Amino acid sequence: MTGPSATQDSYPYQNEPIWSRSEKAVARTAFDAALKRELHEVMHETKQMANQI
Repeated sequence: MTGPSATQDSYPYQNEPIWSRSEKAVARTAFDAALKRELHEVMHETKQMANQI
Protein backbone atom coordinates (compact mmCIF):
# COMPACT_ATOMS: atom_id res chain seq x y z
CA MET A 1 0.00 0.00 0.00
CA THR A 2 1.37 3.39 -0.91
CA GLY A 3 0.51 6.75 0.60
CA PRO A 4 -0.16 9.97 -1.22
CA SER A 5 2.90 11.37 -2.88
CA ALA A 6 3.78 14.93 -3.73
CA THR A 7 3.63 15.88 -7.34
CA GLN A 8 5.14 18.91 -8.98
CA ASP A 9 1.72 20.60 -9.06
CA SER A 10 0.78 20.19 -5.39
CA TYR A 11 2.32 20.91 -2.03
CA PRO A 12 2.62 17.68 0.01
CA TYR A 13 1.16 19.17 3.20
CA GLN A 14 -2.11 20.87 2.36
CA ASN A 15 -2.65 22.38 5.82
CA GLU A 16 0.82 23.89 6.04
CA PRO A 17 1.23 27.51 4.98
CA ILE A 18 3.78 28.41 2.36
CA TRP A 19 6.10 31.03 3.84
CA SER A 20 7.61 33.85 1.84
CA ARG A 21 11.34 34.51 2.00
CA SER A 22 10.81 37.57 4.22
CA GLU A 23 8.51 35.63 6.58
CA LYS A 24 11.15 32.92 6.91
CA ALA A 25 13.79 35.55 7.69
CA VAL A 26 11.64 37.15 10.41
CA ALA A 27 10.79 33.76 11.91
CA ARG A 28 14.45 32.75 11.93
CA THR A 29 15.44 35.99 13.66
CA ALA A 30 12.76 35.48 16.31
CA PHE A 31 13.79 31.84 16.80
CA ASP A 32 17.47 32.75 17.14
CA ALA A 33 16.66 35.45 19.71
CA ALA A 34 14.52 33.05 21.75
CA LEU A 35 17.21 30.36 21.57
CA LYS A 36 19.84 32.82 22.73
CA ARG A 37 17.68 33.83 25.74
CA GLU A 38 17.07 30.20 26.67
CA LEU A 39 20.73 29.25 26.37
CA HIS A 40 21.75 32.27 28.44
CA GLU A 41 19.30 31.26 31.17
CA VAL A 42 20.47 27.65 31.21
CA MET A 43 24.12 28.71 31.35
CA HIS A 44 23.36 31.09 34.22
CA GLU A 45 21.54 28.38 36.19
CA THR A 46 24.34 25.89 35.52
CA LYS A 47 26.97 28.33 36.74
CA GLN A 48 24.93 28.97 39.91
CA MET A 49 24.68 25.22 40.55
CA ALA A 50 28.42 24.77 39.93
CA ASN A 51 29.23 27.56 42.39
CA GLN A 52 27.27 25.74 45.11
CA ILE A 53 29.48 22.65 44.85
